[in-house]
Amino acid sequence: MQVVSYSSLNRDVGQLWGDVRVLVRQLRSLDSVPKDQLDKLDKASETEEAFRRVFSRLSQADAVAFVGVVDELANRMASESEKNKAEKKVQAGLSEECPEVYRRLVGLYYKALSGGK
Repeated sequence: MQVVSYSSLNRDVGQLWGDVRVLVRQLRSLDSVPKDQLDKLDKASETEEAFRRVFSRLSQADAVAFVGVVDELANRMASESEKNKAEKKVQAGLSEECPEVYRRLVGLYYKALSGGK
């Protein structure tokens, strides 16, 4: 996890707000977070100004923890996205036409490229 000093948080709140907006959209598409909690985060980050007001009321420890949670969620979602892209490539490779004798080898090749197991 990336360690962020509190003094740098104020400077980067605008970037954090943008990250939270992207995260809210992605979480809505996954239906993995309770709707009421996601609605609260969505409302608190509706505008950068509103987000800054909410964020400025956090203690230093809570602000650093919040940044850590957003960072961890963003990393997990990026990892999942990459994994999904790799799986789609594997499936696309398996469905491409090639001589039957090579199909299994082509499938293994695509699987190896994607780091799949």
